[in-house]
Amino acid sequence: MAKRYNLQSEIRRIKSKHPDWELQLDAVKGDAAAGSTAYPAKVISLPATQNMPDDVVLYSSTQPVRAAKLLLVDNWEHFVAAGGTAQVLWAIVQEDAGADLGE
Repeated sequence: MAKRYNLQSEIRRIKSKHPDWELQLDAVKGDAAAGSTAYPAKVISLPATQNMPDDVVLYSSTQPVRAAKLLLVDNWEHFVAAGGTAQVLWAIVQEDAGADLGE
């Protein structure tokens, strides 16, 4: 008899084994004259690689900026204004994935 997995149970198991991680975005001062937006400091929660949406995974190696925008959604502009880049985000994601695998 074939082994059977319950999809919802497996999703819960994987999410509990690979929890979300947090990214702190510093406050950014805006400049109305230059047309830049101010952002307050905030902490956002991001999924571990095992829990990322399929589109993010699909684009992460070939279109990293598009994938980063999909992952950060409404936080992308704040992330960039605070000095972030797609490459920095993917380096953090890889580090988090490595910590999951090694710990």
